[in-house]
Amino acid sequence: MIDTDTVILCTIVVEVFLAIPLVAYWKTQSTYPGFSASFLSLLTMVAGQAAALFLDGVLPERDVMIVNGFCILLAVLLLLDGLTQFFRKSRLSREIYLAGLPALAAVALLLAMTESLLPINLLFSGAFILIVSQSITVLLTAPEQRTLARLLACIYALLILLIVLRLISGIIDPVAFALINDTPLQSIGRLFVLVTTFSATFLFLLLHFQRMSTELVAAKRAAEDLADRYALAVSSGDAGIWDMDLATGVIARDASLDRLVGAGPELEDILQRLAGSGEFSRLQETAGRYQRDGGDLTTELSVRRDDGSLQHLRAHVRVIPGKERADARAIGLLYDITPLRKAEAALKTAHEKLNLLTGITRHDILNQAMVVTAYGDMLLERPHDAGEERMIRAIVESGERITHLIRFTGQYQNLGLQEPDWIDPVAVMSDPSLQSLLGKRTLRLPAPGTLIYADGMFEKVLYNLVENSCRYGGEVTAVSLSYSFDTGSLIIAYEDDGVGIPDGEKEAIFRRGVGKNSGLGLFLSREILAITGLSIRECGTPGEGARFAITVPPGLFRTPNGEIERS
Repeated sequence: MIDTDTVILCTIVVEVFLAIPLVAYWKTQSTYPGFSASFLSLLTMVAGQAAALFLDGVLPERDVMIVNGFCILLAVLLLLDGLTQFFRKSRLSREIYLAGLPALAAVALLLAMTESLLPINLLFSGAFILIVSQSITVLLTAPEQRTLARLLACIYALLILLIVLRLISGIIDPVAFALINDTPLQSIGRLFVLVTTFSATFLFLLLHFQRMSTELVAAKRAAEDLADRYALAVSSGDAGIWDMDLATGVIARDASLDRLVGAGPELEDILQRLAGSGEFSRLQETAGRYQRDGGDLTTELSVRRDDGSLQHLRAHVRVIPGKERADARAIGLLYDITPLRKAEAALKTAHEKLNLLTGITRHDILNQAMVVTAYGDMLLERPHDAGEERMIRAIVESGERITHLIRFTGQYQNLGLQEPDWIDPVAVMSDPSLQSLLGKRTLRLPAPGTLIYADGMFEKVLYNLVENSCRYGGEVTAVSLSYSFDTGSLIIAYEDDGVGIPDGEKEAIFRRGVGKNSGLGLFLSREILAITGLSIRECGTPGEGARFAITVPPGLFRTPNGEIERS
């Protein structure tokens, strides 16, 4: 006959030794949902077994049986909670812990008032079978790791079978319901609890390890797919990756960088080619200033190749600060933009030739228009009847309009020819030519320093707005420029206190040919702004003045403090 006390003591020792690695793993590893509940289940099982062993003979047997049964029920309930979290990503209702268990304990205390232990055992055994059955259901419906889950379900099913046999044995022989009894069934039950505890804990750990392994395999496959896509993107995009130690200046690179700059296998070749660029030296200096806080920067490099041709490269760099300043690194993406720069140069050359041709043509047209106007004026000096004079005056007026229009468009011959640049609108509005145009009118400006990325002819946009205010705004006494922010965009508001623009004409004034002079001023202003993605609209109140809002998208403006304000 196996000594039951010894089996219980062995069970406690095994459960304690299982709890030690569990708590170590729980604290040091990233565990999955339900791990903590399973760990608490093991501790609660230890408490129940300890109560059965050490309180027997100290407290009345029925009291010890209630403590032992309650701990075991709480243990299997926590285990069910852990399995539910692990497989179904949900927790058991708190009401089960806050109301169900206390109600069960209260019923057990009421049953303890009877002399027979049978009602108490029936209560705890029935609750035990119900909870473990739910655990089996969770395991059998598990969407993953089905082999281990079903093996664990089989162990729990055998445990239910043992409880049922013990109930039948107790009903037949009430003495078998003693808390500690060296009957064969009691001994087998205690041994099976020992084996079940070890097996369940071991299998639950295997479930965690298997899920971790599955996720690692999936992560590895995803990383490999990402690496393949990266390699394809780098190779097809003529790009190269490099990594610089900012303390030593040593550069690590991949084969794509070798192909990009045309260097041999030696790292010194790449360094020599890049170091020959003044932009690269400035890039190193800028990256060095970012060693403490990190940051991103972009620049262009020009490298002279072996055949004497110039290669244009764009570099995107991220500086990663280390724990110490000397540990800082700079990781960069370098890609070839030589075809783009060649295309831009060819386009600029074509544009310049076209400008030369249009300039010559415009000069010839002006000459011919002046001839028409001059001869018309000469004809008007001679006597004519009323009909002939009207026709001659129409010819002279048409010649004058042609002359004005040609001269006006001549101001825009460089539209799109100059590279966009960072421009301060306040500096443009402070130009003497605009000041003289305004005369004695009041000009209100914000603080300088805010820059926008726009075409070089941006000043013509503001000049047109001021000219329109002075010519067609009525009694304009003040003009102002102000900044505001809307969802990350900068809004430049130009306002006057004139007659304003009627609601029906707010969009029409930007169409070609609409207007009181050439009909091209606001049309060309919108085109100038559109070159770099800026937009303009009129949103003033008729009778209170005109208000033109120029929207500058994020990334196309810089504030003095380098921050984007938000409304």
